[in-house]
Amino acid sequence: MSSLVARWLALPPNLRGILWVGLSGLVFALLNVFTLIPSQHLNPYVMAFLRYLFGAMFLLPLVIRLGPYRSLHTNRLGLHMRAAAKIVSVAMRFRCNVSLTRAGRRASARSLLAVMLLAAAVGSTIVVETDGPDEVAAMTALVELIDDGFGERA
Repeated sequence: MSSLVARWLALPPNLRGILWVGLSGLVFALLNVFTLIPSQHLNPYVMAFLRYLFGAMFLLPLVIRLGPYRSLHTNRLGLHMRAAAKIVSVAMRFRCNVSLTRAGRRASARSLLAVMLLAAAVGSTIVVETDGPDEVAAMTALVELIDDGFGERA
């Protein structure tokens, strides 16, 4: 992991959010400046679409690389032993580092005890981060597990 990414991840989550909002505002302001001339010749709706499209194309790689995935789905029992064990079993299949963060506490997803000590009750936001050679595959597998409700949806 590069030192810039490490420094970014070391910032408190609320400060990272503020910086993301500032960065996106700056990007969209620059896009407005760079689209001033074409906007005189194109429909305003087309220009708005193009501004947002280019802004998303600029920010999406950064969000994918630096930003963690936050699942909106919650398990009805919180992160209990069975769900934690499934997270650990998925994390162990990959070589990359997988970590979970809740309320400023970070835990390796390879340790059942560490995952349980996060004490994630129903409605908690858990940040999933992957870093390593097969990080995309690991994140995809974890997202599928979370979106599936840990296999416990009725």
